Amino acid sequence: MYERNFSMRKISFILALILALGAVLSSCGGRSYTAFHVDPDYQASDSGSTSNTVQDFDGNKITLPKEIQNIVCFSPEAAIILRGVGAQKYIKAIDEETTNAVVNNNVITIDKIKEQNPEIVFIEDTYEDIESALGDIPYIKVPAMMTINDAMTLIKIIEKAMNSKRDSMADTIDSKLTIAQTTTADFEEKYPMFVDLGEYKTSGTGTYVNEIINVCGGVNVFADREGYFTATTEEIVNANPTFIFTTQEVNVYTRDMQLKQLDCIKNGNVIKIEPAKIKYASQNIADVITEVFDVINEYHRADLEG
Repeated sequence: MYERNFSMRKISFILALILALGAVLSSCGGRSYTAFHVDPDYQASDSGSTSNTVQDFDGNKITLPKEIQNIVCFSPEAAIILRGVGAQKYIKAIDEETTNAVVNNNVITIDKIKEQNPEIVFIEDTYEDIESALGDIPYIKVPAMMTINDAMTLIKIIEKAMNSKRDSMADTIDSKLTIAQTTTADFEEKYPMFVDLGEYKTSGTGTYVNEIINVCGGVNVFADREGYFTATTEEIVNANPTFIFTTQEVNVYTRDMQLKQLDCIKNGNVIKIEPAKIKYASQNIADVITEVFDVINEYHRADLEG
C-alpha cells in the first residue's frame, strides 16, 4: 500500500511539473516558437540501403542517394547548415543571394541547374516554376521567411540527407531557447528592442528574429508589422527602443544626428552582432539567443537591484 501511494504521489508530482512548465511556456506572449520535436527514428537510416529518404516541409518523402556529393544550393540558410555538417565541399553551384553566405565561384541561374546534374537542390520557395525548371531532380523548397522551427526543420532535413553522425544542431538551439524563455517568463517588464539586420532592415512578426526577441525578454518595437522591411531613422526614433542589436558598426548610430538622441544610445545599449550569426536562419541562431539573452538578463537584474 505504501509503495502504491508513493507511486501515485510521484505521478501527481510529474503531472504538476508538466503543467507548470506548460504555464511558463505559454506566458511568453507574442511568440510563435514552441518546443521542437522530431521522431527519434527520423535521423536513423538503414545501413544496408543504397538510398536515403528525407521528408520536406510539406511532408513529402524524397528518395536520395546514400552518399550525396553534388548539391546545388539556392538558399543561404541551407548553405550555412551544409557547412555546419561539413558538406560545403559538395556544393557545386549557388545563386547570387547565396554568395552572401558561402564562397563558391560557380554562380548560376535557375535555368542552368540541370547542367550541374545535382543529386539534390536546396532552393528558396520564392523562385517561380521550380518544378518545370528542375524536372525530376530531387529538391527541397526552403521557406524564404523562416521561423525558428523552420530553421530547425531544415537542419534536421540536411542532417538526414547528408547522413550526419554529429549531435543535432537543432537540439542546441532548442536548449538555448528553453533556458532563455524559462528565465524571462517571470519578467514583469519586457524591453522594447530593435534588431538591425543591416542598413536598418528589420523584421516584424512571423520570423525567427521576432521570436528571438520575445524569448529573450524583449518586445519587438515593430510587432505591429509583418515580415521583413527597412525602417527609416524617423521610425526608429519614434519607436524609442530600450535596446538596439545591430549588424552595423555602433558608430552608425552614434554619428547620426537623429538616432544619437535615443536614450539607448546614450546609455550604451547598442550592441553589435556579427552579421553571419543573425542574417540567416541557421544553427547560428543558438549563438544569437545566448548573446541577446545574456545582455537582457544582466540588464534586468541590474534594473531590479537599482
